[in-house]
Amino acid sequence: MNGRTITPADLGLPGEMGWVEWEKLAITAAVIATIMTLRWILLIAIRRSADRVSDWQRRAMSLVRNGGLFLAVVAVIGLWLPEIQDFALSITAFAVAIVIATKEFLMCLAGGLVRSVSGAFQAGDWIEVGDAAGEVSDQSWVATQILEYDFYAQCFTGRTITVPNSVFLSQRVINHGFRKRYVIHQFTIWSEPVRNPEAARKAVKAALTAAIQDQAEVASRYAALIEKRMGVELPPTEPRVRLRSTDLAKLGFEAMLFCPRDRVRDVEAAAYAAYWAWMSEMDAAAAAAEAVGG
Repeated sequence: MNGRTITPADLGLPGEMGWVEWEKLAITAAVIATIMTLRWILLIAIRRSADRVSDWQRRAMSLVRNGGLFLAVVAVIGLWLPEIQDFALSITAFAVAIVIATKEFLMCLAGGLVRSVSGAFQAGDWIEVGDAAGEVSDQSWVATQILEYDFYAQCFTGRTITVPNSVFLSQRVINHGFRKRYVIHQFTIWSEPVRNPEAARKAVKAALTAAIQDQAEVASRYAALIEKRMGVELPPTEPRVRLRSTDLAKLGFEAMLFCPRDRVRDVEAAAYAAYWAWMSEMDAAAAAAEAVGG
């Protein structure tokens, strides 16, 4: 090399950073720090000291998080646009490889866009997508966080599920928004054949009616609100019990009612208690009749 020192320019690389670049770095750091500080202050102000985060707080916190990140990205792009353009031109040959490498990330962004445009759900809604079900706690450009809820046990599991937004491109989303307060609950009491099943059915229905009597009027108004908002007709809100049987000669008392979500298990327990109380009365009456006959 004739004793000459090889410089970065000889290899086609940029040389040492000048004063302008250092100034841009300082401005970039200051802008990002300012945005993140404001974002942190807003999150604290929204969260405050509430014991439980409400739906509107979840939506506001999600908006602040995503908005702060968006402003930071826009600021960085605005400050470094000339350098980004030069860099983009220099990696044109690698564009295909970059797209392939970031395929999943791009699909997540596309899924987030589809979610936002369709308005399928928002923070605070209860949704079911694939094997994940629960309350949406946070949303971002690439993922959605769900507080898992067990619809069978009617309680939160305490686990948080992070779902990539790419799943919204290939799987359906079920919104259980109205089930946060009231649910259309169905269950069946199975039994061996009994002498007077109609009387047992009436006993179960009476127990269900008494169990939700204090919520009957509110349930009716809430069902009317759902029908008006969704444009559908829901089943009657009062409890219904019908008889059914199986191929194995089992008798089933199939119950359906519209009741508060947090009272589902209590209502079921009341129905079972009424049925077994009726069975006990029938057994006692049969025993008494047998004793008298003997």
